Amino acid sequence: MTDVQTIDERVAQARHELAATLDAIEDRFNVRKQAIRLTALAKESYRRNPTPWVIGGLIAAAGIVTAVTVAIVKRS
Repeated sequence: MTDVQTIDERVAQARHELAATLDAIEDRFNVRKQAIRLTALAKESYRRNPTPWVIGGLIAAAGIVTAVTVAIVKRS
């Protein structure tokens, strides 16, 4: 194999690796793709075991009710 062929193969390999790296970076920073992925993970988690999600929702609702109640009482 000649030096030119070796260099061409190295360049082709480097381009391939760079393209793969850029694709991975694009996937990481693509907000839409990440939102879709996280939504799918959350749905699957809820489907497998909804109890922690229900408890978390109740705790969040209680926190909101408490904050609104405190705000109303402070205004009065």
